[in-house]
Amino acid sequence: MLPFLVSLLLAASTAAAPISRSKYLRDGETVLSARQIFEMGFFSPGSSKKRYLGIWFKNPQPQAVVWVANREKPLDNSTGVLLIDERGRLLLLDRQDGEPLWSTRGSPDPGVNAVAELLDSGNLVLRDSEKGLPQGLLWQSIEDPDHVMLPGMRIMAGRYLTSWKSPNDPSPGMYTFKMDFTILPRLLMYEGSRLRYSTGHFNGFRFIGVPYMQPNPIVLFIVETTGDQADYRFEMNTNTTVSILNLSPNGVVQRLLFEVETSTWKSFTYSPVDECDRFANCGAFGICNMSTFPVCGCLEGYAPRNPGEWNNQNTSSGCVRQTIPDCSGNYSGGDGFLLVPQLKLPHLINVMVNRNMTLQECRHKCAEDCSCKAYASANVTDDRGGCITWLGDLLDIRILDTKVQDLYIRVPASSLVKEPPRRAKVPKKVTILVPSILFPGVVLSLVCCWILKKRTNTNTEDKTRIRATVKKNEEELPLFALETVVSATSDFSPANIIGEGGFGVVYKGILADGREVAVKRLTRVSVEGQSEFTNEVKSLARLRHRNLVQLLGCCIAGEEKMLIYEYMKNKSLDAFIFDEQKRAVLGWRTRLDIVMGIARGLQYLHHDSGSRIIHRDLKAWNVLLDEAMTPKISDFGTARIFGADQMLDKTRKIIGTYGYMSPEYAIDGVISMKSDVFSFGVLVLEIICGVRNRGLYITEPHESLLSKAWGLWKEGKCAELLDDAPSGTCPVSEVLRCIHVALLCVQERAVVRPTMATVAMMLSSETFPLPEPRRPGFVVFRSPKHASVSTAVELLQYTGNGVTNTVMEGR
Repeated sequence: MLPFLVSLLLAASTAAAPISRSKYLRDGETVLSARQIFEMGFFSPGSSKKRYLGIWFKNPQPQAVVWVANREKPLDNSTGVLLIDERGRLLLLDRQDGEPLWSTRGSPDPGVNAVAELLDSGNLVLRDSEKGLPQGLLWQSIEDPDHVMLPGMRIMAGRYLTSWKSPNDPSPGMYTFKMDFTILPRLLMYEGSRLRYSTGHFNGFRFIGVPYMQPNPIVLFIVETTGDQADYRFEMNTNTTVSILNLSPNGVVQRLLFEVETSTWKSFTYSPVDECDRFANCGAFGICNMSTFPVCGCLEGYAPRNPGEWNNQNTSSGCVRQTIPDCSGNYSGGDGFLLVPQLKLPHLINVMVNRNMTLQECRHKCAEDCSCKAYASANVTDDRGGCITWLGDLLDIRILDTKVQDLYIRVPASSLVKEPPRRAKVPKKVTILVPSILFPGVVLSLVCCWILKKRTNTNTEDKTRIRATVKKNEEELPLFALETVVSATSDFSPANIIGEGGFGVVYKGILADGREVAVKRLTRVSVEGQSEFTNEVKSLARLRHRNLVQLLGCCIAGEEKMLIYEYMKNKSLDAFIFDEQKRAVLGWRTRLDIVMGIARGLQYLHHDSGSRIIHRDLKAWNVLLDEAMTPKISDFGTARIFGADQMLDKTRKIIGTYGYMSPEYAIDGVISMKSDVFSFGVLVLEIICGVRNRGLYITEPHESLLSKAWGLWKEGKCAELLDDAPSGTCPVSEVLRCIHVALLCVQERAVVRPTMATVAMMLSSETFPLPEPRRPGFVVFRSPKHASVSTAVELLQYTGNGVTNTVMEGR
C-alpha cells in the first residue's frame, strides 16, 4: 500500500508471527505488519493510565492510533492478552480475572485453523490459515471502523466513523460520520442524534458541498453505488504521500497528510470549515455566504420570517416567501425560475428524484407542481442529467467559490427582472434662522461639559476594567512591583529606550535574577493605550507558543501601567529586511524559517490556542527575533478574541497599518482570520523582496509591492522579486512556492484565501497542490500628506454612486 514508507519506517526488529492458538499477544509485546508500517499492541492514550488494544502507524509522532478494540472496556493494568479461542474467534481477555473485554463477531466453521495478522494497509484480519485472502477471510477490523479512515477503507451503511470522547479517552464520543443513501449518496456528521454537517449529495463528480473533492495529484476520491448500497473510499495517487481521514473529539473531520521531513501529521483539509458549513445555519430558504456580513441572507423573493431575531443574528427561523405562489404558468405574471449558480444545493428532504429526465423535462415537472420550490440536475456527469425537485423547505444552502452546480428556484416573475438602481433623492436645502451669537455659545458650553464628563467616566471605567482583567488572569500573569521595574530599567533611563509608539515607550530592563526583559510603559494620557493594555493582557496571559512573544507579567501602581515581556535581542524583523546591510545576514534558509515560524504562530492563534484570536496588525515591526533568529509575533493590543463558533466580526473603527490591511477590513470593517492571512501574505513578499509594501495613494500613484508581484507572476518572472542579499544556495523552486503562497494569501476575496492551517501545509509540503492565485486586493488611500488630521486617513471606497469615506487610524 505504501512502499515509500518502507525505508522510512523500517525498524530493527522483525515482524512478529501471526497470532494463532499457540501464539498470544500480551501487554508489552507488539505485532508488526510485513513492511513494518503498522504496529499493534497495548497502549495508554494521552495522560490516561487505562490500557487499550490498538493499531497505530509505527513511526510518526505523536502516536497516530487508527483503531481500538476495547474502546468501551479498558484495562486497569497490564494484564491484557489477545488470543484465538477454541471457537476460532479473536478474544481479548484480562488475565487477572479471565473477563472477556472484546471479541470478533461470529464463529468459523468447526475445524478451521484461524490465524490473525496485521496487513500493511492497517487492517487486522482473521483468516483460515490454509487459505489466502480474500477466500480465507473470516473477519477484518475495517468492518468495525474507529475514528480514522485509512486509504482503501469503505464508509457505507452500518460502517461509519465514531469520534473518541477526548484525546485521553477512546470510548465512543458524541460525533459520528456516516454514509446516507436514502435518496442520493451523501456523508453526514451527527452530534448524538442531531445533524451537524452534511457534505451534500454526490452529483456524479463530487459531494456538492466539498469543493476540494476534485481530481488532484495526491488523493483519489471514489463513490460507488450498487443497487440500494453506496460506499465512499479514497486511494492515494502517489507513493510519496500517505493520508488519513480523522474524526476529532470536537466534531471536526480532518484530512491529515504525513510530512516526511518532520515525521508528523499535518492538517490538509477539514470540515466543517466555517460558519456556513454548520447544518442549516441560516434556516429554511436562507442562504449562507462567508464573503458577506452578516453571512445569512434570504433567497430572492423571500424575507426573514422573524426580522427581530435576524437583526440579533439569530437566523434559525429562516425566511418566508413574500408573495403567494402563482402556478398559472403565465410567466409574465405568474412564477418563474431563477438560476442561482455556485451553490451547495439544498438538503435532500421532501424531494423527488428521477434519474431519467433531462433538465428541461425537470423544469416542466416543477412548474406544473405548485408545491415544487426548486429543481436541479441529479447527476452532472450523465447525458440526461436526471432531476431533483424540492417540495418542502430549502435547507443548508451556501454560496461556494467554485462552480459546483446550478439551482433553479421558483420565484415571482417580478423577481426575474431587476429594476435599475434609483438615484437617491437630494434633500432640498432648508434654512433655519437662529440668534447668531447666543445659540452657538450655549451649544459650545454644553458640548465642552459633555466631553469633560465623558472623559472622566471613560478613564474611571478603563481603570476598573484593567484591574478586573489583571485579577482574572492573576494565576497566569505575575504582578511585578513598581520598585522592581524601576530598578530593572535604571529608573526608566533614556539610555534604556528600545522603542516607542502611540501607546508609550518600551525599555530594556534587567531583573534581579539576571533575566533581560522588555518593559512597555503606557502613556498616562493614552485612552487607546489603556484599552490596548487590557486587550493584550486578555490575549497573551494564557498563550504559550515558541512563535509568540511571551508576556511575563505586568505592573499596575497608581497611574503607572506596564507590561513586561521576554527580551528579544535582535529586536524587530523590519530592522533587518528593510536595512540593506542587515538584510545580507538573512540567508534564504533563515528567511524561510522566519516565514514558517510566523505561519505556525498564526496557525496557533487561529486554530490551536483554545480561543480564536485575530491579531489585526501583523507587520514586520510586530515580529520580533530572538538570539537564534526565531520569529515571535508581538503587540496584541488590537487583537480580537472570537468565540469557538465565531468566524468574523465587524467594526467601525479601523485600526491597522497601511499596506497590510485586507480590503474587506479596510473598506467594510470586517474582521476575520482571513484578515491576518492577507497581512501574512504581504509580509512574506516583503521578506522575499526586502521592499516595504506601501499603500496606493490617490495623490501619489505608484506601483505597490502587491501590484509588482502580481505583474511579474502573470509574466512568469516571479524569481525577479528576490533581492540580491541572500547568501549561499537559494533553491528557486522554494522561492517561487513562497511567492505563490503569498499571492494566494493576498487575493482580493477573503473567501478564496487559504486558512493559516492550509498555508502552513502549503509551505511545508512540496507535494501539496497549489491553486492558481487570483487578483490581489489593492486598497487605495488618500495620501497622509493631504489628510485633514495627522492621525487619520480617509480611505476611498469606489462605488457606483461616488465615494464613501471611512475614518481610519494609522499605526
